[in-house]
Amino acid sequence: MAFPVVGTQVDTDFAASVTSMAVNLPASISSGDLLLAFAEVRNSGTWTVPTGWVEFGSQLGGASVGELTAFYKIADGTEGATATWTASASTTAAWQSMKVTGWHGAAAPEVATSSGDFTTNPDPPSLTPSWGSDDTLWIEVAGNTATVALTTGASTGYSGYALNTASSGGAQAMVASAYKDSAAASEDPAEMANTGSIRYWAAMTIGVRPSSASATTFKPKVMMF
Repeated sequence: MAFPVVGTQVDTDFAASVTSMAVNLPASISSGDLLLAFAEVRNSGTWTVPTGWVEFGSQLGGASVGELTAFYKIADGTEGATATWTASASTTAAWQSMKVTGWHGAAAPEVATSSGDFTTNPDPPSLTPSWGSDDTLWIEVAGNTATVALTTGASTGYSGYALNTASSGGAQAMVASAYKDSAAASEDPAEMANTGSIRYWAAMTIGVRPSSASATTFKPKVMMF
């Protein structure tokens, strides 16, 4: 067994309020790759998703300000450089997308969500995926829409930290992510690094199952008499 592998994170930012969002996708997508996309918006609503994409997690920010949403797609190899989402409400938005290889191939990623406002800091929640202990890829994601920086770094033990901001005065949207390999049945990331109490945050912990172990061919023994 081996851990799934995360490719380079790609960001797309919409500082002006829009409904149609052409979101940048990772390069060199192959059929069977797992694609993930995370969106933080100022004005919550519903999404019309591109063909093949599935919304699998959403969380309003603290005090119900802003919303963080996660999507996935099993690539068919025909993806272009962008995919377009349509929001039901015009909004600013910050997006991240990434590609994962070496994953299970069929088991959907699983997610747990949390939120808070001002007196707490971005803290992705505990997640216990249905597949139990395995070489799981864990991804932490946080988002908010406020004037204060969301995070300054990842939770302890996480790497690949990325943060991007769609700046529009007090309505700026921010999204941050990082990941960790751990052969465990559950994961509860620590608070993501920050400079103080953060307003309107939402957070997610996502688990991605590794590829199945190769089947062992049974070879009967020949008994000599």
